[in-house]
Amino acid sequence: METLKYVTGLMNHLSILGAREEMRKLGSNDILSHVGEDPHKTQLLLEYTYVGQRVGTGIRKKILDEETILTIWLPQWWVNLWEKLKPLVEKERKTRNINKIAYDFEWLAERLKKKYQ
Repeated sequence: METLKYVTGLMNHLSILGAREEMRKLGSNDILSHVGEDPHKTQLLLEYTYVGQRVGTGIRKKILDEETILTIWLPQWWVNLWEKLKPLVEKERKTRNINKIAYDFEWLAERLKKKYQ
């Protein structure tokens, strides 16, 4: 139950910030073209990365219950989210010269891709 409350809280946070609305606007468009040089759009979409990172870390460290998370947010949702955000994450890694940005989110997506596809 705690896992569900925690992840639901993260998802609600995305709504409050306007990140979910920005993701809706992005649709299937290229993320880098969508954000362009707009720091606000970039930050809103990076919020999804932070959520993915927290969830990935929680699952990897066995703090969060993976089964509960994957019952509500299907494995393919996490994989698709990572694939959509990956170019933005790679840009941030290069800009900040930090290769570990969203490391656990990437780990989660790759693990789920192998496990469920």
